[in-house]
Amino acid sequence: CLKCIVLTSNYCNYMQDHKVSALSPSISDAPRHTMVQVNPRGAMTEGDSVTLTCSSEGAPAVESFAWFREGESGSMPDSFKPELRLWSLDYRDHGEYFCVARNSLGTDRSQPVLVNITCKSISAIGNTELH
Repeated sequence: CLKCIVLTSNYCNYMQDHKVSALSPSISDAPRHTMVQVNPRGAMTEGDSVTLTCSSEGAPAVESFAWFREGESGSMPDSFKPELRLWSLDYRDHGEYFCVARNSLGTDRSQPVLVNITCKSISAIGNTELH
């Protein structure tokens, strides 16, 4: 039992008798390693769209997701899927977003990601006369 040298002999014997690896993952876990990916990455301008994707590990598998925006109470409406799509961004969408993954054993919250939206420059708007 080379893997078990640092473990007590009773624990090592138990692991051998039950054919369990000391490094095997547990059979059931609440969600963990929950994270958000942003697509596309990089700078976002008013009018762009962005997709935030939540992923998490757990056994049993994650049953549901919820999306939140820092500083606001409650989850975002209709946001109980692993993807949150923000269409036609404007300055009011600027902020930090995070997700919460849930299975029957618990929940896990991701670190927040910043959705940073820059205003369109006047030259990008076109040849509009300003009065």
